[in-house]
Amino acid sequence: MPAGYYESDRAAAEYLLFHYGGTDRSNFPVRCAAQLESRRLPASARALDLGCAVGRSSFELARRCGEVVGMD
Repeated sequence: MPAGYYESDRAAAEYLLFHYGGTDRSNFPVRCAAQLESRRLPASARALDLGCAVGRSSFELARRCGEVVGMD
């Protein structure tokens, strides 16, 4: 991977499309966070999203957890 790739407009656009786009492969963060529906999490549940990229998983986890920390 070329140096500075993750700071490029192309990489940002690809991440945004994958996390927020409307293709069949999109909504992956939504589907992952939805797996928590079967778990009985307390309202005070906390989540750590390592490698959060553009943050979609963090936003989805925040719907189900009292506190979310996203760190890239």
